[in-house]
Amino acid sequence: MIDDPYCECAADFYDCAGECGGDAYIDDCGICDDIVENDNETCTGCTDEIAENYDENATISCDDCCEYAPLSFDLLTPVDDTEIIFNENDYQTLFINFAWEESIDLNTDDQVSYNITVTNQNTGEVELALPDYAQEVLPVPLSFIIDDPIEGEDVLFSWEVIAQDDSEGQYETTCNEIFEFTLRFESLGIEDALVPDTYVLGDSYPNPFNPVTTIEYGLPEASMVELSVYDIHGKLIKTLDKGSKVAGYYSIEWNAQNVPTGTYFIRMITNEYTATRKVSLIK
Repeated sequence: MIDDPYCECAADFYDCAGECGGDAYIDDCGICDDIVENDNETCTGCTDEIAENYDENATISCDDCCEYAPLSFDLLTPVDDTEIIFNENDYQTLFINFAWEESIDLNTDDQVSYNITVTNQNTGEVELALPDYAQEVLPVPLSFIIDDPIEGEDVLFSWEVIAQDDSEGQYETTCNEIFEFTLRFESLGIEDALVPDTYVLGDSYPNPFNPVTTIEYGLPEASMVELSVYDIHGKLIKTLDKGSKVAGYYSIEWNAQNVPTGTYFIRMITNEYTATRKVSLIK
């Protein structure tokens, strides 16, 4: 506003637009107009340099307008350079548990999902591409990763995870480091395939699981066996298998559909052997 006693209108001033007695004024951005809704709009923006929509020309920080990509995160398992040796018994039953750290989005109303890719480095082919996965653990059957394994051949795989939010910009962050693992098929001999050398209670797969997991065990000789599930308080939840068994390998499923989320223990008891494995039911 400029005071001017010689204005041609009734007022004694000109506004910033040069109108005698006008309503226009200069806002904090140096813009002259008479629209209140436009105040400071041209120089207001995100002033946080780590934000995806950082505005280097903004001189006034906006309220809750900065958009962030999900934060960086690490892969966990299988760890880098892991070698997994499997046989014909494992091929249809073994799971590879891919796990990674949770990626956090500073925009708390944004949801983060993950895109997982597993690539065969020997052939260059993508063997698994799973988008929009909501958890940080992914059990994958071995047979989904490798087809028609060749005896004694090392097959190198890489795997990576990309975190993506559901904002309008769909911002992405790739895991800090891409991991590799090797699969090697070693066939069992006929006798090895039928009867183990020792008593064994294998790891359950998948683990964690929801709601079905598979438990394998082996007997080197005919035995009385009891295979049961207990909770963390030692309470018997279910007896999965019980009775006299001939020597060999056995596989049994536990369907925990009606059991609450928690940690449970699979216990195998024979006259000569006792073993326990921990499993996690996540619903």
